[in-house]
This record gives sequence, structure tokens and C-alpha cells, in this order.
Amino acid sequence: MIELRGATLTTLADLIQTGQHSSVEVTEAYLARIEKHNPALNAYLKVFEAEALSAAKKADQEIAAGTVRGPLHGVPIALKDIIDIAGHATTAGGILLSDEPASEDAEVVARLRNAGAVILGKLNLHEYAWGGTTDNPHYGRCFNPWKEGHSPGGSSGGSGAAVAADLCAAALGTDTLGSVRIPASYCGCVGIKPTAGRVSNRGVYPLSWSLDNVGPLANRVQDAVAVLNALAGHDSGDAYSAQDPFESISLEDRPNMEGLRVGVPNDWVRDGADSPEEKEVTEAFSAAVGVLANLGCETVDIDTPDLARSLQVALRIALADAAAIHKEHLAKSPDKIGADVRQLLELGANLSGTDVTEAFHEGTLIRRRMAAVIEKVDCLVTPTTPAHAFDPGKTR
Repeated sequence: MIELRGATLTTLADLIQTGQHSSVEVTEAYLARIEKHNPALNAYLKVFEAEALSAAKKADQEIAAGTVRGPLHGVPIALKDIIDIAGHATTAGGILLSDEPASEDAEVVARLRNAGAVILGKLNLHEYAWGGTTDNPHYGRCFNPWKEGHSPGGSSGGSGAAVAADLCAAALGTDTLGSVRIPASYCGCVGIKPTAGRVSNRGVYPLSWSLDNVGPLANRVQDAVAVLNALAGHDSGDAYSAQDPFESISLEDRPNMEGLRVGVPNDWVRDGADSPEEKEVTEAFSAAVGVLANLGCETVDIDTPDLARSLQVALRIALADAAAIHKEHLAKSPDKIGADVRQLLELGANLSGTDVTEAFHEGTLIRRRMAAVIEKVDCLVTPTTPAHAFDPGKTR
């Protein structure tokens, strides 16, 4: 059986598409790892064994006939259980949605199928994607593969844990206030939150209409980009979809970084380093900046006074959106919502129209000021999270 530990999506695609291994063999290997390791991790809520093997067989037949759909063809991928897959109910991590199977695939699932990917199953998440631990009161806590008893982050914790434990070649999550990036950080993998509107949200149960994004998690940047390239592009069925065309991203294995101007928000990093854990993150971040400098980057100290405030503004918008989306749930079945999520929904329900209008206005001003800062550099580099994975069963 093929060894999956440490295998990358692009390596697996090459093995499948050159005939060294079949998609069926790779899929069977992942299913065996899921059976062995998922009971301890609780990353998967549903595994589609028969469907996955059928899709893998179809991929092998197409490839053998000379039809290769691209870098995802025959590669097994898993999805956060907030994304509709035809024939399967979507829980969004809660128990209040219809248990009727989805009638059609979400747009991102349709694009994965069109790219030839094999769908392995659905992954655990924080209830209704409204939290950062994936400590789910209905389906059980998801655990970090790297440290027993610790959180994989959230809300796409199952996606991060499955990727890090090599229970899939890549996964999809959703990110509103960090729900792809936090699990990527805690689980030591790569997560991308795309530009708003770049990837369709149609068929994805919302947390915030204004802020939601579907994004990939994988073990390497190249792998995450391969998934993003398959997903991105305008969707006429999604009112929030960006109109401008998407050009596929191409990465070199060893990009030339000489002269790249990298903005380092030292004010934000310095001010956030209070606890021992935060200091560890700051030290690791400083070391990473040093690596960039050694690769030829020009590091530029910048001030980002709006960053801390921007989280509060975005949180207010997300609170209001989530309260509107779950208005009926909160009114009729509050006892069927976990305590932490219910509290957030109640906070959102108590916001006034003035509160929300002010948040959107302030957000516009912050974006304008940040655009002026970003114009001075080619990119920004920051810590993904201020601290590392924690044990949700203990007081932080």
C-alpha cells in the first residue's frame, strides 16, 4: 500500500497520472488511515467510502484513456460539513438544519468534481462555524494530531486535523474571522483565505453573508494553490461573486525573492506579546522574518494601528449577520444550540442598526487607510495567531 505520511497533493497527482499508482489505490490508502486514526481525532463526521472508490475508479479510467483533467484528477479531498454535497445532508455542525439530503452540489463541489477530484467525506467543525475550537457539543470535540488533547483550531478544525494527519490530500474550509487560517496555524499546514468573492459561496451554509469565504487547506503552498485554482472564478448564481476574471496562479518551486519589499507590522506584534505563549510566537515570527531577509527580501517596518480595531469592526458585522441568519433558530430552539454559540447569537441580536451601520462605515475607512500602507510594500508578513494550540478542556 502507498505510504501517505508526508505525501503531497502534487506528488500524489503525479503518481496517479503517470500510472505508478492508481487513484483507487490512493483512495483505499486514505480510507485505511481514516479508519485507523479518525476515532481518536474525530476529524470526519461522514466518510463516503463507496462513492469515493467509484469516483476513483472513474478517474483511473479517464486517465488511462488519455484524459487528464488537471492537477486534482484522481486526488482524494475532504470538505467541511457546511458545504452541500448532493445526496447528503449538511449539518453545519448543528442539529437544527434539515436532515434532507442536498439536492445539488455546492458550486465549489461541482468545480472539484469537474477537476476530477475524489470526495472522501465531510469534516467536523465548530457549531455553525461560529467559534475557534471545534469543540462541538453535538458531534464531539475534534483533536489536534500533533498534541494529544489540544485544539485543532476552528471553525474548520476538522479540515486542519484531517490534512495534518494525512487523512486527505487537501480539504476545504470556510473563513469568516480566521476559520481557515487558525486551524492551518494550529495544525502546521497551509490555509488560504481567498479575496472576498473570488470563490463561490453558493451551496455553503452561511455564518456571515458579508465576510464568508471558502478556502483550501493543504500541506504545501503549491497544493493549496492547486485547489484554489480549481475553485476560483465568477459564479453567476452567487450574488456576492466577484465579476473580474480570475487568472490561475503559477508558482515556481524556488521563487526569486531578491528585492521583495516585505512589510513587518512591528507595532502590532510587539504590543500583542504579553503571555509566555505569545512571546514564543513573537520569537518564532522574528526568526521567520530573518529567513526572509536572508533570502533577499527587504524588510520594512510599518505601523498598522488599525489592525487591532479592525477585528472589533469585523466581529460586529459577523455578529449581526449570524444573528439574522439564525433568527428563527434562536427564537424557537435556543436549547438546541451550544452555550458559546447561543451567547454570540444573542449578542448579535442585541446590536442596533446604528451599531452595524457604524461598523460598515468604520470598516470602509480602515480599508482605505490599510490600502495606503500596503502600497508601500509588496506584501505584509504577520503571525497567523498570537498563541499556539491549546487544550480546550483547561482554562486558558
